[in-house]
Amino acid sequence: MKRIPVYDPLPEVEALWPELEEAFRRVMHSGQYILGPEVEAFEQEVAAYLGVKYAIGVNSGTDALVIALRALGVGPGDEVITTPFTFFATAEAISAVGATPVFVDIDPKTFNINPDLIAPAITPRTKAILPVHLYGLPADMDPILEIARSHGLKVLEDCAQAFGATYKGRKVGTLGDAGAFSFFPTKNLGGYGDGGLIATNSDEVAEMARMLRAHGSRRKYHNEMVGYNSRLDALQAAFLRVKLKHVDAWNAAPPGGGPPATTNSFRECPRLVLPPLTEGHVFHQYTVRIPEGRDRGGGGAGEPGNWHHGVLPGAPPPASGLRLSRRYLPGSRAGGPGGAFSADDSIHRRRTDQACGKKSNGVLDVSMSFYEKLVFLRKDFGFLKKSATPVLWVSTATAVNNLLAFVVNVVAARMLGAEGYGVFSLAFSTATLVGLFGDLGFNLSMIRLFNKYQAEPEKQSILLGTTLGVKGLLFLLLAVLCLPLSSLLSSRLGTDSADTRLIAIALITGGFLFFWTYLHSYFQAYRSFRQLTIYIFVYAGLRLAGLPVAYIFFPQNPVAWLVITYTAPVLVLTLIGVVPRGYKVIQSGIKLDILEELIKYSKWVALSGIAYTSMPYVVRFILATRASVEEVGIFSAGMTFTVAFSTLNTAVRAVLFPQVTALEGRESIERYLGWLVRIAPYYAGVAALGIISLGGLQWIVLGEEYRRALPVFFVTASALGTVVFLGLGTMLLHTMMRPQVDAWVNVLRLGVMIVLAFVLASSFQASGAAVAYAVSVLGGEVWMFRYVKKRVLVSS
Repeated sequence: MKRIPVYDPLPEVEALWPELEEAFRRVMHSGQYILGPEVEAFEQEVAAYLGVKYAIGVNSGTDALVIALRALGVGPGDEVITTPFTFFATAEAISAVGATPVFVDIDPKTFNINPDLIAPAITPRTKAILPVHLYGLPADMDPILEIARSHGLKVLEDCAQAFGATYKGRKVGTLGDAGAFSFFPTKNLGGYGDGGLIATNSDEVAEMARMLRAHGSRRKYHNEMVGYNSRLDALQAAFLRVKLKHVDAWNAAPPGGGPPATTNSFRECPRLVLPPLTEGHVFHQYTVRIPEGRDRGGGGAGEPGNWHHGVLPGAPPPASGLRLSRRYLPGSRAGGPGGAFSADDSIHRRRTDQACGKKSNGVLDVSMSFYEKLVFLRKDFGFLKKSATPVLWVSTATAVNNLLAFVVNVVAARMLGAEGYGVFSLAFSTATLVGLFGDLGFNLSMIRLFNKYQAEPEKQSILLGTTLGVKGLLFLLLAVLCLPLSSLLSSRLGTDSADTRLIAIALITGGFLFFWTYLHSYFQAYRSFRQLTIYIFVYAGLRLAGLPVAYIFFPQNPVAWLVITYTAPVLVLTLIGVVPRGYKVIQSGIKLDILEELIKYSKWVALSGIAYTSMPYVVRFILATRASVEEVGIFSAGMTFTVAFSTLNTAVRAVLFPQVTALEGRESIERYLGWLVRIAPYYAGVAALGIISLGGLQWIVLGEEYRRALPVFFVTASALGTVVFLGLGTMLLHTMMRPQVDAWVNVLRLGVMIVLAFVLASSFQASGAAVAYAVSVLGGEVWMFRYVKKRVLVSS
C-alpha cells in the first residue's frame, strides 16, 4: 500500500535551503539560542504582518493559549465558552489554568462555533469566549465580539490553523483581546520544531505574557509570580522569519490547483458538504463532510484519547470532542444543544507547504477514493471497475479457500461414506476446536495492541514475540498430552481404536493452527495484505493439489484425507511462514506485562468467539456420543452445504446492505430498522432461492446415502440465513454495548444447544442435532436483536 505523508518538509527545505542555511549560521554564530535579538526581530515582523502592537513568542501553540488565558485574568472558578470540535489543546488550556470549558455547538456549514448559541451558555462565572478559526476559516467574529462587549467578557482567538487568514479585511488574532498561534511544522506557517505566539494590542496582556513565559519574571532572577519555561528558540525564530516572507504566496496558491479546483473535482458527489470558498480562508485543511457518516469498522474500534476532528482512511475512528472532553477534562460541560454532526463525518486533505510548487493531491485522492468506495457503495458498483486493492485480493483468496474447503468436504463425503465421513468430520472438528481454543483471542488482540504501539517499534516486537511464545508453549503442552487425549476422545466418541491416531493427528493439526492464525494476524498487523494473499493462495493450492492424491490413492482412508487436505498444508505454512519470522521476534521473549495486556484485551473476545464458533463442532461430539458416527457424517454433510450458503449469504449482505454502524441518532436508526422490516420479504425470497438451489445440488451430488442430510441443511441454513439478516440490527449496538454482553449471550446459547442436543440427538439423531443448533443460534440472535434495539432507541 502506498503511504502518503501527512506532511513532507523536504521539497520546502530544498527550495529555501540557501536562506535557511544563512539563518542557521547567523544564530549559531550569535551564541544566543533562546529569546534574544532573533526572537525580538521575528516578533516585530509578525506584529507588523498582523497589524498588532505586540507579538510574544512562546514554546508552543498550547502554551500560547495557556499563557494568554492567564494574562487575560482567567483562572480557577471561571468558565470559558468554546467549541467541542477542535484539537484537544483548546479545552486542555482552559482546564490547565483552573477554569471550566463550556462547550456550545458548531455551525455545520463552517465547522466553527455557532455565535447564536453562545449567549444562552453565559453564566455569572463566564469570563471569556475562545473561538477557534478551524481549518483556516475565520469564525464569525462580529456577533462574538458584540456578545463579549455586552457581557464584559474577554475574547481569545485560537488561530493555530489560521495564520494569515482574514476576517473582513483584518488578520485573525487581532480581533479579540488576544490571539494564540501555533508554529507546529504542519501549520500554514510552521517551524522545524515546536513554537507558538501570542498577539495582542493590550499593554497589560503583553507585559503579563512576557513575564509568564519566563518563570514570572520581568528581568532575570527576579521572579514575581509562578510562570512557565516557555521561551521561543532563536533558531526556530530565524527559520520562521525566512518562511514568513512566503506565507502569503503559499496561502494564495495551495497545492493541487487550490480550493476552487478541489471543489470542482468534488462536484460529481452531490451528497458531500464542501467547505465554503470564503474570502480570507487559508485552507489549513480542505475538509469535506459526509452527512451519512463514514465507515468505522476498518481497523476495529480505536482507543479513546485521539481527540482530532478529521481523519484519513485507516486511522482510528475519533470520538466527538465533547465526549472526550468530558472524560479527560473533569467539570467540563455542554452549554447548550449539541449534535450538529459527529467528527466521524469528516475527511480532509491536510495542507502541506509548497515553496517549490510541489503538488500533494495524493491525500485528496485517497479521501475521494474512500468516499466513492464506501459511502456510495449503495448507489452504484463503479468501484468494481477500479483496480483490485490488496484487501480485495485477501477477500478473494479467502473466498477461493472457502470454496475449496466445500469441495474437499463434498468429495470426502462421497468417497468415505457416511460412517467414514463421520470419523473424518470428528477429526476435522477436533483440529478446528483445538485451534480455536488455543488462540485465546490473542490474534485480534495482537492486531489492536500493535496499532496502539505504532510509535513504539520495540514494544511491537515484544508483543509479537510474546504472542508467538505463548502459542509455542501451548503447542508443546498439546504435544505432550496428544496421545492420552486422543485415546480418551476415541473411547468417549465410540470410534474404533484404530482411529486414535486420527484424533492424535487432528490434535497436532489444531496445534499448527496456532501458528497459521498467528501468521495471518502478523500480516494484518503490518498491513502486508499482498503477502497474506499469497499465503492464503498457497494454502488453497496445497489443498487443491492434495485432493486428487487423496481421491486416487486413499479413497476410503480418513487419516489420509485429514493429513493431505488439512494437516500438510498448515504444516507447510508454519515452516515457510512462521519459522523465519518467528526466529526474529521470539528473541524478545515473553514479557508478563504484555501477556497481561493481551489477556485483558482478549478475554471477552475469546469467550465470545469460542462459544459461538464452537457450536457446530460441539454438536458433532454430542451426536457421536448420543447416536452414532454415521449420524455425525449425515449431520456434517448437511452442515457443509449450510456453511456454503452462509458464506454466499454473507457476501450478498455485504454488497447490498449499507454500512449500518455509521448510523447515528434515534431518527436515523428507527428509519433503518423500519427499512429492514420492509425488505425482509425480499431478503427471505433471495435466501429461499439460495437454499433450494443448494439443496437440489446436495440431493444430486451426495447421492442416496445422504438423503437424510437434506433436512439438516434446510433447518440450519434457514436459521443461519435469518441470523445473518438479524445481525444487521445487532451491528448497530456492537460498538456501544459492553463486550461481555455479547460474550455471555454466546456462552448462554452454547449451553442451551448442549442441553437440547443431548435431549434431541438420541431420538431424532442428525435431525435433532440440527434443530438444537438452529434453535440455539436463532434464539440467541432474536434475543440480541430485541435487546440492542431497545438499548439503541432508549439511549438515543
